[in-house]
Amino acid sequence: MKLKRFITLFIIGLLLFPVAAGAHTHLENADLKEEVADGETTIITLTFDSKVQELNSVNLTNENGEEVDVDGISQGPENTVTITLPDFLENGEYSLFYSIVGEDGHVMEKELAYMYEGTEQRESSVEEADEQTEESAVKEEEDRTSASGEDTIDASTAESNDNDFFLTAAGGLLVIAVGVIFFYRKKRA
Repeated sequence: MKLKRFITLFIIGLLLFPVAAGAHTHLENADLKEEVADGETTIITLTFDSKVQELNSVNLTNENGEEVDVDGISQGPENTVTITLPDFLENGEYSLFYSIVGEDGHVMEKELAYMYEGTEQRESSVEEADEQTEESAVKEEEDRTSASGEDTIDASTAESNDNDFFLTAAGGLLVIAVGVIFFYRKKRA
């Protein structure tokens, strides 16, 4: 009787373990579109798919690798982090690095790249972007017809899926191994 209870609890534990392992907190949305910030952008909001337990660090660096002080960092509601940019940023590329502790206790880190363009440079870029948009619309239509519905998977999602598959496969093999051991034990007895 105790053996049946042990096996049942063991199997339930194995089935629940991969579900818990796949519960990492991931970035759901960073509110800058096209990864371009203009002179009117003063806040970057990072939204995560679950609760952020603790905010470890947020660093903004320019294209020369120099750290730029941000005006403020706040957390709230539970799944968002808001970064207030300084009033005066030079035009160029910036990297925003964040490190958080997710709801499950795991540290999640990521670096996001942004292009900052002041309002004058932004206006000339809009004209260039309009021309490129027309060209890219034709290319996108061709890609859609040739791709026939293929989806692209984000690298972090693919890695997460690989981990889930590995854990599920390992759990399944362990259950089979335990079953074989008990089967042979009963035959000997």
